[in-house]
Amino acid sequence: KFFSPTQKHVMNHNRFMVSDRAIYLGNLDWVGKEFTYNAGAGLVISHPETIKERNNSVVEQLRAVFER
Repeated sequence: KFFSPTQKHVMNHNRFMVSDRAIYLGNLDWVGKEFTYNAGAGLVISHPETIKERNNSVVEQLRAVFER
């Protein structure tokens, strides 16, 4: 479906947070029930703290999250 420029502006529901060392991008409203009862997607991007972390690829970082 195509949206007019006005509709695109109204339909923008991005959620984000920026801190000194990381950003969060997602699509959930920031209320407790939203995180409890709804499925959504989110991404946290943080500044690497060590040389080893800086040299890891995104694939290696994601693999490390799931292989604990």
